[in-house]
Amino acid sequence: MRSPRSATGALVGGLVAGGLLLAALAGTPAGAVDPGGTRPAPTAAATPAPADPALARIVSLRPTPDGGLRVVSDVSMPAADAPRRGVVDGARARVLLGTADGTVLARTAVPATHVRAELPRVAGATALTGEQVLDPAPVLRVRVPVDADLTSVRARVAGEGYAAAYRAPARRAAATAPTRGELPGHPLGPSANRLDVVVLGDGYTAGDRAAFTADAARVADDLLARTPFAEHRDLVNVVGLFVPSQERGADQPPPSATCRDYSTAPGCCPETGTAHRSGFVETRYDATYCSFGIQRLLVPADTGAIVADADAGHPGWEQVLLVVNDEEYGGSGGFVATTSTHEAGTEVMAHELGHSLLGLDDEYDTFTPGYPPCSDVPSSQDGPCLANVTDVTDRSRLKWRRWVDPATPVPTTGPQPPDVVGLFEGAHYSPTRWYRSCHDCLMRTLGQPFGRVAAEQLPLRLLADDLGTYGVSLVEPGSVLPPTTDVVVVAPGESVRLGLQVLGTGAGTRTTWTVDGTTVAEDVLPTGPAGVEVVGTEAPQRVSVTVEALPGVLHPDDVALTREVRSWTVAPSADVPAPGEATGRATGPGRRYVRLPAGVDCAAGTLAVRLLQPRQQPRVRSVVLEVDGEQVTRIGRSAVPGRLRLPLAEGDHEVRATVARRGDAPLATTRSYAAC
Repeated sequence: MRSPRSATGALVGGLVAGGLLLAALAGTPAGAVDPGGTRPAPTAAATPAPADPALARIVSLRPTPDGGLRVVSDVSMPAADAPRRGVVDGARARVLLGTADGTVLARTAVPATHVRAELPRVAGATALTGEQVLDPAPVLRVRVPVDADLTSVRARVAGEGYAAAYRAPARRAAATAPTRGELPGHPLGPSANRLDVVVLGDGYTAGDRAAFTADAARVADDLLARTPFAEHRDLVNVVGLFVPSQERGADQPPPSATCRDYSTAPGCCPETGTAHRSGFVETRYDATYCSFGIQRLLVPADTGAIVADADAGHPGWEQVLLVVNDEEYGGSGGFVATTSTHEAGTEVMAHELGHSLLGLDDEYDTFTPGYPPCSDVPSSQDGPCLANVTDVTDRSRLKWRRWVDPATPVPTTGPQPPDVVGLFEGAHYSPTRWYRSCHDCLMRTLGQPFGRVAAEQLPLRLLADDLGTYGVSLVEPGSVLPPTTDVVVVAPGESVRLGLQVLGTGAGTRTTWTVDGTTVAEDVLPTGPAGVEVVGTEAPQRVSVTVEALPGVLHPDDVALTREVRSWTVAPSADVPAPGEATGRATGPGRRYVRLPAGVDCAAGTLAVRLLQPRQQPRVRSVVLEVDGEQVTRIGRSAVPGRLRLPLAEGDHEVRATVARRGDAPLATTRSYAAC
């Protein structure tokens, strides 16, 4: 039995080091992992081994009440498995890491600085109450060189400074190491080509492992049964990690009308109107009801332990779900999406994943302090709005206009079914100024679907070329045989099979095979093998396969963003140059604004270019596109964000995009393409 705690004091401290005052920035959360366990503490006398470019290392820090920083995890993993995350919400923080040779590594961490308290006050209700509370100790995760010999860590978060000597996490006892298990009905694919979701449990004792597995599988089933997760479940890994607690359940602080404890893990609860049991238990992550004085707000107090366990158990995680072994209704969002075992809990969790995985804004109009205004108006000084919210009312400039039926008026009045896309006033915590795409959907009300605009964000973030948020490919890496980098030598009259493994989406994934530009086979396939037999001729042949998602969750206009091409040269001898699509990844910082795809649409002779306006980045003034050093088009700010098809003649080409930005230096990105 744990004794009640008093309110946690405010975190304090200032940081001025070497004449440099660290300034707070603005941004979001991200995830990362380790293949197995913690690193030994580096010493100044040791000579570090040469860095392995095939590995990535992530250090996780958590502020302490005395102004220090605790290293909760220091992990290495295959670089291909390193997680990728997009901007959602939060506040960027600058982190300085000192090394034994005197070098200072400057990094930007993206902590979730707030806990979301978006849930009905009564179980079974559907109307969401929007609140957010400041997390006094958010986790900072930064990527550092694998061979960096760290000696000190410093950071500034939410206006407070923190500093400490680097101390590697203590090696954990085998009894506390997470046990990884495949959840029933959720087979695992390669982490490097999946969105990796880890499910942890709190309040499950050593004898409750089977109960945890069943609860975790139920949560995963509930979430992956709804659009858009159902159509893309083959692109998602869900991994159960079991770490036992000493006792079952969660903390239930006793209600008291005189309580003034509004900490993460309070000793009493100021909300007295709801009857519930009270008591304290010893659990792994110290999950507590009535966090910050809100009875239904169930928050794990020790997010550092959650990060350490996720890192030790599954390299490459990008989202953590926490299931608390308590039947009382409750949950929370933010860095960790948390739910109790109450049957209504996954509804709130799905809403929270709309924020963290789909990058969505809230669509309800209840005023909630702490969220800055946004604007899609080019002349505005506010940052751009998220995908499902806007302040633009001109149909021709509406970012989701492709989804709006010509007969639907803009703005739009309700009620309307969830599949009707329009422009409904009231969103982003205000009844006026901001508009949502759906009249009544999950980002506004529980028990509803996401809606078309919101749902499409998952495949866009998974698949929109190799610079997509999560970097998933419809072609399994390493599955292309023979390799496209080699000329496939086939004598005239003999045959060879070319093939690869594809990932299925929705109703399937379309594959189109061509030989010298002529379509020879087309199919719609589930996850599995795809291939074609090619007969050799006296002349070299170019064989290509185009792989793309089907429309459905995706708008038909956006299917091209998922398109990937693989090509082979089949010839009677190897004395033929091997073809390729993009001959390398896009380079240059302009990639944040312009996405140059992995391949040319050879049939159309065009390149599908995507133009972006990153959140909390300087606004685009114009984009200039050049082919082989010659300007071919200039796009004004009114077309950003947007898409265009850049014509490309036959032959090898270098494409360059230069982005002019308001009040900041221009950025460029370049990518080269082989001949079609």
